[in-house]
Amino acid sequence: MFRLSIKNLAANKIRLGLTGLAIVLGVGFVVSSFVLRDGLKESFSSLSEDIVGDVDLSVESILDNDPLTEQDLQIIRDTPGIRVAVGGVAADDNLIQPIKDDGTTITNQGPPQVSFSWTDESQLNPNDIVDGRPPTGAGEWIVDIGAADRHDFVVGQSYDMITPAGRKAADLVGTFRFGEDNTTNGATLMGFELETIRGYLEVGDIFDSISIGIDGSVPIGELDTTLSTALGNPIDSNPDDDILPDGTRVEVQNRADLQADVTGQFNQALDIFGGVLLAFALIALFVSIFIIANTFSIVTGQRIRELGLLRAVGATPSQIRRSVLIESLLIGIVASLIGIVVGVGIAFAMRELLSLLGIDLPSFGVVLKPFTITLAMVVGIIVTMVSAVFPAIKASRVAPITAITGSAELESDSIGRYVIGTILTAVGVAGLLLALFGSAEGVTQILTILGAGAVALFVGLTLLSSLVAAPIARILGIPLGPLFHRPGTLATDNAARNPRRTATTAAALMIGLSLVSLAMVMGDSLKSEFTKILENSVQADYLVTSDLPNVPLEVAERLYADPSFAEVTPLFYWDATFDNEPVDQAAGDESTDYDTDVLALDYAQVDGLFDFAVTEGTLAAVDDNTAAIRDSVAEDLGIGVGNTIDLVLDDSSVAPLEIVAIFEDTSLSAPVMISIERFEQISPQTTADWIAAKRSQDATSEQADAAFAALSMDYPNLAFDSSASFRENLANQIDQLLNLLTALLGLAIFIALIGIANTLALSVFERTREIGLLRAVGMTRRQTRRMIRWEAAIISGVGAVLGAVVGVVLGVIMVQAIPDEFLSEFSIPWIRIGFMVVIAAFAGLIAALFPAFRSSRMNVLDAISHE
Repeated sequence: MFRLSIKNLAANKIRLGLTGLAIVLGVGFVVSSFVLRDGLKESFSSLSEDIVGDVDLSVESILDNDPLTEQDLQIIRDTPGIRVAVGGVAADDNLIQPIKDDGTTITNQGPPQVSFSWTDESQLNPNDIVDGRPPTGAGEWIVDIGAADRHDFVVGQSYDMITPAGRKAADLVGTFRFGEDNTTNGATLMGFELETIRGYLEVGDIFDSISIGIDGSVPIGELDTTLSTALGNPIDSNPDDDILPDGTRVEVQNRADLQADVTGQFNQALDIFGGVLLAFALIALFVSIFIIANTFSIVTGQRIRELGLLRAVGATPSQIRRSVLIESLLIGIVASLIGIVVGVGIAFAMRELLSLLGIDLPSFGVVLKPFTITLAMVVGIIVTMVSAVFPAIKASRVAPITAITGSAELESDSIGRYVIGTILTAVGVAGLLLALFGSAEGVTQILTILGAGAVALFVGLTLLSSLVAAPIARILGIPLGPLFHRPGTLATDNAARNPRRTATTAAALMIGLSLVSLAMVMGDSLKSEFTKILENSVQADYLVTSDLPNVPLEVAERLYADPSFAEVTPLFYWDATFDNEPVDQAAGDESTDYDTDVLALDYAQVDGLFDFAVTEGTLAAVDDNTAAIRDSVAEDLGIGVGNTIDLVLDDSSVAPLEIVAIFEDTSLSAPVMISIERFEQISPQTTADWIAAKRSQDATSEQADAAFAALSMDYPNLAFDSSASFRENLANQIDQLLNLLTALLGLAIFIALIGIANTLALSVFERTREIGLLRAVGMTRRQTRRMIRWEAAIISGVGAVLGAVVGVVLGVIMVQAIPDEFLSEFSIPWIRIGFMVVIAAFAGLIAALFPAFRSSRMNVLDAISHE
């Protein structure tokens, strides 16, 4: 049977290629997610080594309210065994942005802009001067050669900088190389003289870290302990447990720990990124299963007479099953090997696709780990063989005489199919409801239940969809008869006469488009939510925003001073802890601190800018010693107006704040609202999250626009939007996210279209005699092609309609599952979904080009005599 399986495959190379193509793409996408992630990890691991360089020890404060100072630096320098110690300040969240010659800043998307204090100590500085000199005076900076080339920075020229302290001028005095090859992975590295960067960041005389080089006279492990104690840490009674004791002030790390820490931070983000890609890869693989199963079912049905002859000459049912499974094994092996190669190509294509969508990834090499190869082979083989199990079982159960006469039907529907489909659909819906509304805890548990429920739901719907496939096909085919006459009518009849095959072929497309429809419903609901917020809660005429960094407070001060604006306020958001006991934890032993977000703004300006739906008290009474809380917080804590909420400050002291207002708004506000002055005690601020402004009655819109134009010249990184344009920008951002999701789901949809082409190609072979008879009675080649193409369009339309319906239903469930405080609006983009259905149908036309061409080129006499 093994030799027979090989001969069958060798004799049917086209069938082999069509069968294996779906699994090649499915495995390829899985491999690409690992190649992309592992390649980026290797790239960032090398970057981590360059970042740490030859630093022997590093000291960082772990307490926000107790930073490293000059005194700490002197203690370290006076410690025996220390050769050199240098304190540094750095900012890696784009807080300092140079303005280029064209008046724009470097984009905030993609690789970051890292600013740091420069040191001339070679051991502690991984950078080498290439041109010019290092920054030694106030207002001087230096940039890496890659960024200088990308952004046309010229040594000797002065550039303005957007900083938390406002717009500052700085002279570019040199360029440097980071490490041996300046491998920055696209980041912009900028070095400043110490006092200059301190002034830009407004951090005072402190250090973010202190880098140390040792002289070798004292063992590094002993130095670690000595420095820890000298800098105020308690003695660690169990240094091997990696848990810092209570009261620890600073963390001392050696070179290996530093590299592991930096690499770990990179890897954590890359694991999340890789996990997202893997999720989409598994969707593509799941779609492939339907196509492989459908292909094997059709192929086995076409070989029924051959299998009957084998049974007649003595082959047992187990040998028939074995023959089909051996073929699937061989196809799985070959397709998986090809899929591994294809996956490497997809990884690099994915990088370019993300770049087109505005997500720039650094370059990386091909990293194909043994685990990736093994996983690809195992997954590809198992998926292919599992897909062939049921066709193999059915083929083995057909009686020899029935098979030889060619009267067997392997695709007949049964009540059992519908019973199983109903059960799986019910289980899938129950799983989705349990994940969304049940008591599942933790992201992993919720996603596991959600994924299992989705798989059960889609399999169940596929089994049941044959009940509606024929009616939908006939409805979609109604216009084809009048438009294309007999070819259109035959295309409709062909799609409707085998509902199970049509449903199974369309199922793959249904899965992909249902997920796209779900995303569209969620996205449109989000846009409706934001529109409601901006229309009902925001009375401000203008909003000033920025991605990174936030908006400098100088902008708010200039708007305050401008007579064109009547009300202006910066808004600050922060997470804070309150020493209050939630009602539902009163009897428990766990920590009873109440952690939530806070919002600070100028409450004297609230009435003209926002409506927070105050139900008790007044926001005008919020000052240094009072606060307003959301009604849900009042319920959690069992308090109301006149009671006290205890805010934990940065120094661990507690500030009691009397509640003077309760509000309902769940959109722009945070659960707790405090004064700006009290907010400064949580964390001193140099920037706001955003600014709201309202034009004065005496000012025209032209005057306000002129004021914003002047600010834009000084702060080109900020967006000055009217409420209408802000709504439009939010909608565009949501659409960009939807485009990204659609692009990632695009491979699954592409595989589904390949499945339609595959099914039609095999169907054309199966209907060779029928097509020959049609040609013999006068059907032209053009009409034959048209018939096959429109049959594909109808099948695609069936999948698209089912996908749209399922996606909308899932969207309704998802929106209902999200708490109203995050999403209370529900909206269905009917036009976009309808357009998607039409596009899917036309994509089916394209998928059928080869099968249609092949059918039209048949020799009429050979086709009629075909058996």
